[in-house]
Amino acid sequence: MLDHIKSGAGAQAASTTTYSKLILHTAPQPWQLARLMKNAGIKHGDKGKFKLTKVLVEIEETVEGSGEFVNTMRFCFVKTITLIGKKITGDGGTLPEEVKLKDGAFKLKELLPCGYYNVNLGYDSNGSILINQLKSTNFEIEAC
Repeated sequence: MLDHIKSGAGAQAASTTTYSKLILHTAPQPWQLARLMKNAGIKHGDKGKFKLTKVLVEIEETVEGSGEFVNTMRFCFVKTITLIGKKITGDGGTLPEEVKLKDGAFKLKELLPCGYYNVNLGYDSNGSILINQLKSTNFEIEAC
């Protein structure tokens, strides 16, 4: 497993699978993340870091035998967002509802389809909510 994936209590040992291509997206519940960000006081244009209680990652092959996989990060299990450090304050407008994962920001070729706890990520909320992986991002795996 990658060094940014930590095994939590009860996690099962898993083989590392290498995929020829991963496409990372946030369908189908990005509104859940946007709602929690709004509740945490994040507004349009704000930029900073936060910790999510739990995200779910699922991996599916787009067309059987194609070797191209879609890696979906779902925010439906996030219960709370904890802001980390200082944020850069934006214009204070309405928080966008569209959530995107920054292209090339996630190095998840060996990320298992599973639930992950205490995931700290960067965000930028200008135009759309753009989520990115930080050097300090860890994925604490639950039992899969």
